[in-house]
Amino acid sequence: TTITAFTVAHSLTLGAASLGILHVPSPPVEAVIALSIVFVATEIVRARQGRPGWTQRRPWLVAFIFGLLHGLGFAGALTEIGLPPQAVPLALLFFNLGVEAGQLLFIG
Repeated sequence: TTITAFTVAHSLTLGAASLGILHVPSPPVEAVIALSIVFVATEIVRARQGRPGWTQRRPWLVAFIFGLLHGLGFAGALTEIGLPPQAVPLALLFFNLGVEAGQLLFIG
């Protein structure tokens, strides 16, 4: 499902970036997240014109890509806290649980 795609993707990039496996500077990540808002706005306009876009044809793919981006954004926020390395795995677990609880409350 769409929510699962987002969850899996953001967990992958959040974990990889927080554990130091993946290094992406935050300014490009933040810029692409901002562009994702423009993308969604364009998709809404297209849908209202009767032209289905990616969000209607492949919602799981869009959610997965957005999840990858947002996982990197979450990792930047988590990294800025300055946790000691041994605390990162537990912080990742509880951070993910908090994000998922928020999604469940908001979406479903």
